[in-house]
Amino acid sequence: MFKYNTIYMFKGTTILKLLVLTLVIAITFTAISTFGQVNANDLEVSCKNTECVFTSDSNLFNETNIYPTWSNTKSIKINNDHQSNRVYAVSISENSFLDSDPSLLEILDIKITNEDGKKIFDKNLSEFKKQNFVLLSPIKPEKSETFYFTVTMKNVGNEYQGLKASFNMNVYFIPYKESKDV
Repeated sequence: MFKYNTIYMFKGTTILKLLVLTLVIAITFTAISTFGQVNANDLEVSCKNTECVFTSDSNLFNETNIYPTWSNTKSIKINNDHQSNRVYAVSISENSFLDSDPSLLEILDIKITNEDGKKIFDKNLSEFKKQNFVLLSPIKPEKSETFYFTVTMKNVGNEYQGLKASFNMNVYFIPYKESKDV
């Protein structure tokens, strides 16, 4: 399920308009001995002006049969179909966050890389939630970039069986100008 929100950030007297795309992520640790089929729903987002369109209404992750050492990678291709440079970022929506006790997100690691394999983020999902946002990359006009999200469950015991966690992940874009001073 995707939600569209508009957020305004104030920086001095300039108002930056951010478009927030919300991706629902649901993960359940059901049984250690169950090796279920994983559906890899890679997503594509095309952004113009203030509107972004997804190629699918699927969740990025909707896993029901994970187990210790389980790992899966999904990708989000972001197309900047606008005439200006934009920086893209992701965050976890605080008002959609649901975790278990003990915390399933403490034992699930997320690694975000770009298409060149450069590591952007590599911590557990609980740490990802604590970040205000994670900058992905600037994308030039009429260009695209693919980002890979790998979620891995640590090698843990049975105390996590039957637990559930879910949250919405926001995808932001912000217009920017390239600096000539490097």
